[in-house]
Amino acid sequence: MVPRRVPPALGATLLFALVLAALFSPVLAGRATFVQGDALSVSLPLQHVLADALSRGELPLWSNEIYGGHPIFAEGQGGFAHPLNWLLFGTLPTVYAHGLLHLLCLWIAALGTFALCRALGLGAMASTFAGLALAFSQDWLALTGNSAIALASAFVPGVLWAAERWWRRPDVGRSGVLAIAIAAVVLAGYPQALHAATLLVLVTFLVRADRAWWRAPWRHLGAGVLAVGVALGLSAIQLLPTFELIGESVRAEGVGLVTSVDPLLALRGLFFTIGRRAALEPGLGSLLVLGLALLGLSRGRTVVAWALGSLFLLQLSLGDTSPLYRLLHHTLPGLESFRITHLYETIALVGVVVLAAHGVERLAKSAHPGKRWLAWVGSLSVLLGVACFALHDSEVRVVGYAFPVIALALVVVLRGRGLAHAVPVSLVGLLLLEILVMRMPLHRFVDANIVREPPPIVRFLLERHPERRDFKVASVPHFFSQIGFMSASTRGLARLAGLCLSSMDAGSNLLWGIPSLNANLALSLARRVAVSDLIVADVRGDSLRAPGWRFLDVTNVRYVVAHNQHREAPHSEFLDEVFYDDDYRFFARENRFSRGRLQLYTPAEVRWVADADAAVAEFSRAGESLVLEGDPAAAGSGVGEVPATIVVADSQAERTSVVLEAADPTWLVVADAPYPGWHATVDAEPVPIYAANVLGKAVAVPAGTHRVEMLFRPASFARGRVISLATVLVVALGLGAAFARARRRAGA
Repeated sequence: MVPRRVPPALGATLLFALVLAALFSPVLAGRATFVQGDALSVSLPLQHVLADALSRGELPLWSNEIYGGHPIFAEGQGGFAHPLNWLLFGTLPTVYAHGLLHLLCLWIAALGTFALCRALGLGAMASTFAGLALAFSQDWLALTGNSAIALASAFVPGVLWAAERWWRRPDVGRSGVLAIAIAAVVLAGYPQALHAATLLVLVTFLVRADRAWWRAPWRHLGAGVLAVGVALGLSAIQLLPTFELIGESVRAEGVGLVTSVDPLLALRGLFFTIGRRAALEPGLGSLLVLGLALLGLSRGRTVVAWALGSLFLLQLSLGDTSPLYRLLHHTLPGLESFRITHLYETIALVGVVVLAAHGVERLAKSAHPGKRWLAWVGSLSVLLGVACFALHDSEVRVVGYAFPVIALALVVVLRGRGLAHAVPVSLVGLLLLEILVMRMPLHRFVDANIVREPPPIVRFLLERHPERRDFKVASVPHFFSQIGFMSASTRGLARLAGLCLSSMDAGSNLLWGIPSLNANLALSLARRVAVSDLIVADVRGDSLRAPGWRFLDVTNVRYVVAHNQHREAPHSEFLDEVFYDDDYRFFARENRFSRGRLQLYTPAEVRWVADADAAVAEFSRAGESLVLEGDPAAAGSGVGEVPATIVVADSQAERTSVVLEAADPTWLVVADAPYPGWHATVDAEPVPIYAANVLGKAVAVPAGTHRVEMLFRPASFARGRVISLATVLVVALGLGAAFARARRRAGA
């Protein structure tokens, strides 16, 4: 009996999985994990929050452990509404799920690229080559440093595949599939990936559109509106809260570029796998793949479209060093919304590997190559040689030059023996060898226990406050830059990870449940950013306000954490050192005048201001007052000087319940940032909430015994959830009907 041939898609799927399992076996076994980049400051902490919420059958809407209070679901970078995150972090230990997620992202990206190439009419082996070239490029391997970017980017090849099928036949079924793919990118929490994919799709479609299409574009336009509308509906649960947060965040007025890209470094990253630097140059990292991509260039409209689309994104990735970027920065919709431009190169590489797959196909053609084609190959070899000579430096791994030479020799030998059909599989094998030799030795793993076991300074705080953590920490100055942009090739990565965890600076405090004024998210509240100078002034001892009334006091900051390099810096006399870690050299100072999370004030202690800016200014002056924002006339004119007493208190992230006994009217303040969606009641009757002390919420309570409750129930989340659930139902019914019609047609 002759064994059945393995379907190409199944073979590619298994090959991608096997390569990932072999090369990342420590991660797959749970012994190691990824800690570079934003892993410890953003990805793992947010995933820990999601896992904790899912264990309770909830989604995390608010956190009182970062920024002094933050609408964490609306932030988006946690991917809290993404089904893949639900599956992994709802069923597996967080650290293991974190590593597995990144392996799945690489696998999904490889599969999507394979499917895209097949949809473009390329052979199975050429498509497999493209999938491997993308997933194991220097750039895409570096995505293991940020889960949101990795997850969003992983589904981009799938979006391009769905868009290609939709372009060929824009019916309802294919529009639905395209919408689902788009939603998978949006829900991952990094919209720049979709922006880049959209630009790539638009360029490739516009180049390929012929006169017949322009005479009757209405079918595509109608189906496109349908796909976008359905995608927005599926993503509404995330989009509506995020849009609300943008309006309250520091980005409401727009953003500027954080970094500029050196074109020389960008070119070097395309050509070479760079050695063990502090941070890898982004890019393809393969002279072999780049050479095949250039070889794949032809006059065919599809090839030209993908070449121009990739070149367009590569230009945008250079940021303000590119004339094209400067020209389009304020005119191309969405471009000025992003602080960094590197992700455009990440997505451009999808087009580059598609071109490389075309190059593999050209080499496999059985027809005898003509003089023009041989001249092109010769010219290309000379061009690459000159470029390599110009770009080479001491960090370039010389062994990388061997792979294009070996590829050329393989092609000559195989074609000379009439085995042109074996060229693609030989090039796949050669690419696997290049990945093993060139890229993987630079990818360091860190023992997973380093993020499971708290460092000494964290242990000190946990042991000092084993049950109720009625305090916050502030890390001054920020220590995030010490590890935030380290790559997987960095020497001493485990040590740097320990430093990051010890700083409790950029969000790693979430791993241990320690509240903090710090974080490293994209959409920090504008009022949180506005108080940065107040925090520094209080730590240095420059505040004019009386002890107990300084900003750190009223925002519940009990500990200030910093590294030894700042131990001798001027500091407030009211901060007493209580811990020093001889290993990582971090110290903690205790603020002896810190107030609790729940605070009571008499009406006589209140000072009213118009807005957050005025409140910040008030803390820059001498005074002893509760600073409230709003109209005092609307709040009432209660008077009283007798302090109230808290009888019962239950204060959690999204709900605070307090029973008060007050002889006179009083103000209850929760040291947690104000934000739309918070609602308060006194004895079950709705009452207004006022912003207090910039990062607090206040409720007026009349004399007597009363129950005060504050609940976070944002309307944006409630509306988005209804829209998304309704859209899921409509899509399920529509795809089911389309599938049934297809089966009936097949049966007929």
